[in-house]
Amino acid sequence: MKSKIFILPLSLLLFVSCKKEEHFESEKGDGTPPGKVTLREYKPLFGGARFYYDIPADKDLLGVKAVYTNKNEKSFEFLASYFVDSLDVYGFASTDEYTVQLFAVDRAGNTSEPLDVKVQPLEPAYKRVAETVTAKAGFSSFFLDWANELEQNVNIYVDYSFTQNGENRNLTTVFSSNRPIDRRFVNNLRLGTNGKVGVKVRVEDKFGNITENVD
Repeated sequence: MKSKIFILPLSLLLFVSCKKEEHFESEKGDGTPPGKVTLREYKPLFGGARFYYDIPADKDLLGVKAVYTNKNEKSFEFLASYFVDSLDVYGFASTDEYTVQLFAVDRAGNTSEPLDVKVQPLEPAYKRVAETVTAKAGFSSFFLDWANELEQNVNIYVDYSFTQNGENRNLTTVFSSNRPIDRRFVNNLRLGTNGKVGVKVRVEDKFGNITENVD
């Protein structure tokens, strides 16, 4: 009985392996683009969207590519293998409507006609983090707390101004984090007993989206 249990999976693996090799064989000089992607649905994400689709029948299909351009005219590309039927796209700066183009791509570098999809994402992570930042005083120092429940990579820019030995100082410190809860310190300010620090914070994501200063 044990030998019969293993024989079937091994034969299936051999069959699948042959099919994969056949799929990856790219015809020389192939100039025929694959067919168009067919969208089933999309799901809004925080600062992004997940697309579920059907891929065209093409023996040398590589996968699906998603492209969008932000308001600063910067384009972003996201790729997914033909083994999966969904693709996540991130980097939207707001909950405004965006247009994402989906392409089928083959191993010869040919791309299909674009499928334009209008999406409306949820509030992006960097804005959600900015809403939670608080600053609290310490001994000749201060510290910042924030929450990042989505655990996405963000940069926290801290601009702070104070008077030290009669001199006005303006400094900036940057913290990078993807922790769900974080606390960071700015130390050794050498303030007097009545010393005050003005603090402004900006939060940026890895796509270059950044908030206005938050006092």
